[in-house]
Amino acid sequence: MWHCIVDVNSKLSIKIIVSGGFTIVDFTVPTRDSPVVHPCAEAPICEECRAADLCFFDPTCSSCQDVLSNPKTTISQLFAIMRQWIPQTQGHLTLLTREVLRRGAHVNDKDGLTDLSLLHFASKAGAVGIGNGTTAANLVNTLLNKGASTDLKCHWTDMNALHYAVFFDCAEVVELLCEHNPVLLTTISSQFDGGNSLHIAAASLSLASAKTLLKYKADAGFADATGLLPHEVIPQVSSNSDKLIAKELRDCLHEASLSRPPIKTVRRSESPSAHSLSSTGTRGSRGSPASNKPTLSVTPTSNLKGVNDSKSSTINRFFCFHYMNG
Repeated sequence: MWHCIVDVNSKLSIKIIVSGGFTIVDFTVPTRDSPVVHPCAEAPICEECRAADLCFFDPTCSSCQDVLSNPKTTISQLFAIMRQWIPQTQGHLTLLTREVLRRGAHVNDKDGLTDLSLLHFASKAGAVGIGNGTTAANLVNTLLNKGASTDLKCHWTDMNALHYAVFFDCAEVVELLCEHNPVLLTTISSQFDGGNSLHIAAASLSLASAKTLLKYKADAGFADATGLLPHEVIPQVSSNSDKLIAKELRDCLHEASLSRPPIKTVRRSESPSAHSLSSTGTRGSRGSPASNKPTLSVTPTSNLKGVNDSKSSTINRFFCFHYMNG
């Protein structure tokens, strides 16, 4: 047996299904015709998690799942959950995205705190030790099929979906985005001194992503605003494993750059970055941002429960998008 309730003002359609002694609430909201930026909100926490002194929303908790199924839970609150840089959240980003969309969100809606779209969140969700690359790629593919724009950039970091996928070395997502829109290979980011995706890969030691970019003919001979080629921005590293990655990365980028002369003409980004990326450990070696720029705060990786620390260079690149007034 089921009952349907329709709120004429909000166009919210709620279906209440009673089956086997359980009450299941399903609801749908018509999708908006144009995207909006949602105001900031705090992530909800269920009473059980609060009583256990947990500071994050856990999609694997049955009571937290009840919060997700509640029509009163807002899109802003769901974006706040997506910002939590922990395996429990990033591993369930498909579920969270579905909840956002069934509340009537446009596929290109953005989070008001981070200025990230659903595609931005999905593109970095496959980071090693935090999410799953295949799951993230499947979600990205779903969003692209729904019309998600690959051209959108985060206002704070001047990075698009491909840039985020490269920064977090989500090679499966990188390949998918390059297939979908090859023009992304030529886009630059003022956050990385006007460099292209290969500069981002080099600066963040994203070897798998760099190889994927080169497979799709990314320009290894393009110089950033400081005149440096991608292989020239690889940071100094201390661990033996990172040294091996840096050497292989430098060799393949340098070889690719020899195929044509470097372009010294500086291409400026259309949307200047007002903020800088900040992460623990390796960020300073890539070049410190101007002292007058506010930064995005860091969540120490040692506090991330369940994070695999097998690749320090990747773990050191994890950051949350919690904006601080500089």
